[in-house]
Amino acid sequence: MGQPTDVVAHQANLKFYDIETEDTIAGIFKFNNGALGTILSTNASSKFWDSKIEIVATKGNISFTTGFPLKVTSLYMPDSVQQQKIERDLSYYGSEAAKEVPPSQDYYGISHKYQIKNFLNATRNIEKLAVPPHEAQNTLKAVLDIYRSSRE
Repeated sequence: MGQPTDVVAHQANLKFYDIETEDTIAGIFKFNNGALGTILSTNASSKFWDSKIEIVATKGNISFTTGFPLKVTSLYMPDSVQQQKIERDLSYYGSEAAKEVPPSQDYYGISHKYQIKNFLNATRNIEKLAVPPHEAQNTLKAVLDIYRSSRE
């Protein structure tokens, strides 16, 4: 959908009052095509490090955890061929990827480990960066827009 054209956000300390940053931040994004997106990040939750991404769209939806192993909690595509392809692609993360996870603190999940592994492999010309620098810049801009809006 590209970069958001408008961002509205709020932040608060709902549980941890003596930390140097917020413990909860929520944002709403508006995109050029009229679509809306939301983001909520908190460490004030009663669920310990429970991260989830949910995408609900006109041509299907998916909800999954970002921990290890990755768990798809719902997937629906009106196109059954497309749904089967996505299910095959996702099955890798539930089986083969489990063999590749380097040891570290469990509560950090696996995303950072995969990013670091990918970055090191890219510097060694073993693989391409999974997230090119311009995409990382777009993510950073969206995060900075969230903070900017929450201060205004």
